[in-house]
Amino acid sequence: MSWEAIDGFAAIRESWVRCRAAGLAATWVPPLRYLRPEQPEGAPSPELGEILARAEQLFRCLAQQPALLLIADAQACLRASLGAPSLRRSAARIGALPGAEWSETGRGTNAIAMALHSGGTAQVLGAQHYLDCLKDWSGAATPLGKGLGVLALYVQGSKLHPSAPLLLETCVAPGTNDADAVAPTLGPGPLPLDGLALGDRRMAAAVSRAKRILGRDIPLLVQGETGTGKEVFARAFHRSGPRAQGPFVAVNCAAIPAPLIEAELFGHVEGAFSGARREGAPGKLRLASGGTLFLDEIGDMPLALQAVLLRVLETRRVTALGDSAEHSVDVSLLCASHQPLRALVDQGCFRGDLYFRLSGLTVELPPLREREDFARIAQDILDEESPLKPLRLSTEAQARLAARPWPGNVRELRNCLRLAAALANSPGELPWSGFEEPTVAPLGGLGQGPQSLREAERQWALAAVARHQGNISAAARELRITRTTLYRKLRGH
Repeated sequence: MSWEAIDGFAAIRESWVRCRAAGLAATWVPPLRYLRPEQPEGAPSPELGEILARAEQLFRCLAQQPALLLIADAQACLRASLGAPSLRRSAARIGALPGAEWSETGRGTNAIAMALHSGGTAQVLGAQHYLDCLKDWSGAATPLGKGLGVLALYVQGSKLHPSAPLLLETCVAPGTNDADAVAPTLGPGPLPLDGLALGDRRMAAAVSRAKRILGRDIPLLVQGETGTGKEVFARAFHRSGPRAQGPFVAVNCAAIPAPLIEAELFGHVEGAFSGARREGAPGKLRLASGGTLFLDEIGDMPLALQAVLLRVLETRRVTALGDSAEHSVDVSLLCASHQPLRALVDQGCFRGDLYFRLSGLTVELPPLREREDFARIAQDILDEESPLKPLRLSTEAQARLAARPWPGNVRELRNCLRLAAALANSPGELPWSGFEEPTVAPLGGLGQGPQSLREAERQWALAAVARHQGNISAAARELRITRTTLYRKLRGH
């Protein structure tokens, strides 16, 4: 942007004048200058603590979106950087790291500095930044009040969602807790699918194949063991395509009792069956119209219901239980299963015609024990679980964790790291001694010799049941799987 082009933006022009007066050149790439936060070790004030909690809630809402949330103190020193791991790595190249200074003299014209200078919400888009190194980013910032600093949101590209300033103000406003209600899809940037290909060749191939069918009305079937991130992959696929603004409705076919799946999917009218809602229900298919319906563990769907689902997919019309009227639905269908569906077809447990209707493209997610990017996955999880207390794994902890078989895959690893992060006394290196032994010790002989994955899972399930003295419900809750899935693993299939 030229000097003349910013004439209509008085606040931006004034900031540029101050930058020039400070001797900054637009082509200058400033070295990272770190300021010591006022409270590096102690607990934040109650007011800041409340804001940090709401900012972390907002970060959870934006975890799958290409947006970066920054918290800076009154001296423009970054206190926290929250966002998708892939975006944080890009932001690190422009100095968006905790401890870095983002004043006008440190980073030129930027939203954080302008919000601190004006005392109000500010935004700086793309080429409005004074320094060339920031012109590929756009951001908005709003003061936290009482000299606490600012909360800022940055995206890559020259456009920022019009609701971004309101989103920040809503997060900062006292008594506001429903960040989900105003969270938009924010700005241009890398596709959410790109954030899943962290450095593993098999995952990168799955992402590459999935990206080729975006917007082409080709069903996607995601296969992989329990806990490999099938729903995460499905959500990223949805958010990467043309239906990203539409609803994403997930149904776990293994978690719903068989007699209720039909009502859950297709809806029902008042009095359709005993226990039906008085006002009826539209059903997940109608709720997903205009967006994506994700059927998780579809291999557990009863055969009789598979025939009904096939007809709905062919006609794009659905009839609620107890009703005679048909309703049009427009959904993109994603399915997932940890069971090999083609093998279920051969066994007569799954309809072949439905299988071929669902498996337009099949991608297989690798188990955690085979991932080449284990260290990066673990670090990203630590960053997400402890955004305000930066942690990193020691060399010993990383090596010993990588050697585990992880039958629960990424879900199990997240539980392990979440506990370790909560127990950590201070930021910095997380040693192996910081892990609870029962959490990471081998269960039921896992890892003590060659065995099939099916037998390993059976031993894993048996160990959990034994720990709970035969209580199937308690064991299933510990393993975070359904009773049906637990029974299947106990049988060894």
